[in-house]
Amino acid sequence: MSTPHDTLPTPPSTLTEEIDAGLKWLHDRAWPLSIAGLIVTVLCLLHYAHQHQVPLDLTSSSTITAIPVILTLILILVFALVILLLMPAWFLLIRGGTGSASLANEIGAAGARRRSIVWHWSLSIIAPTMALLLATIPDTNPSSTNLLTLVAAILALTTLIFVRSTGRHAREIPFDLWLNAAFASLAQLFALITVILACLRFAERQDSVPLAVALIVATTATLGVVQIGAAMIARRIGSHSRPLTVIGQYVAVGLTLLVLIPSASATLVGAVLRAPLTGGAACAEVTWAPGRAPPDLGTRLFVVAPAGDILLVRKPGEPRPTYFVPRANIASLYGIGCHD
Repeated sequence: MSTPHDTLPTPPSTLTEEIDAGLKWLHDRAWPLSIAGLIVTVLCLLHYAHQHQVPLDLTSSSTITAIPVILTLILILVFALVILLLMPAWFLLIRGGTGSASLANEIGAAGARRRSIVWHWSLSIIAPTMALLLATIPDTNPSSTNLLTLVAAILALTTLIFVRSTGRHAREIPFDLWLNAAFASLAQLFALITVILACLRFAERQDSVPLAVALIVATTATLGVVQIGAAMIARRIGSHSRPLTVIGQYVAVGLTLLVLIPSASATLVGAVLRAPLTGGAACAEVTWAPGRAPPDLGTRLFVVAPAGDILLVRKPGEPRPTYFVPRANIASLYGIGCHD
């Protein structure tokens, strides 16, 4: 028999209630969060200035005014990259496995099913990567029709691999599961293209084919591990009474790691600073205004950073000196790769 002091268990909060509570929590801690955002942005700028030896004045009014914009763009860029690279892991969270369980739940249980799912997920990365690498061989120079055929074949193969990972017979697989597998295959293709292009661009600077192969193998293997790990984390967050709170904690940890890795934070800041000028490209093809072409500079320049009405530029491949070019001297420019 219950007593007046007995209490019923608190039911899980709804999404609306949790969002309201989260917004109130942010409002009550506006100043500490603002200071934390300021510290993150300043440290990222310092890493960028140190890596590229940029004469950046952090006390100038233009830099101070731009800090909130830079922080916002960094967060948007990080969010977009995370979504792009981890979107395929969503397939692990749908109910498509044996016994109507999600694949993430089956990975959590030891046994042959876990080995099968991990093996099929590895195949979903290995097979498209090999096909994409064959397409990047310079001697092949595939036509647009061949590229479309290759992409269609990759998507079909990856979709079949995803479906096979469910452990169900083909005649037992509903149409919506095939559709989810196709969308996951498309997301996996975009993620792999992003990773492979980043590795090729980095290796191109070092002019080393073995380095490119090693980077692609290491990063694609890491991508697969991170995707499976993200699915497991998402499964645990989904069972939490306050999932948004847990997500906020992971975001805080991610930003901390970002600040602790100078090269990563410097790369993000460089992309953010150059995005309005070159679309994020490191170099630019410049058309000088009549009679204003500097004698020591050509038309292809490495864009270090904008500073008000001045552009900080260098000659591609040269770490110094840095040239201060008034924007009025430039008639037009467009972003290009530094090794194009």
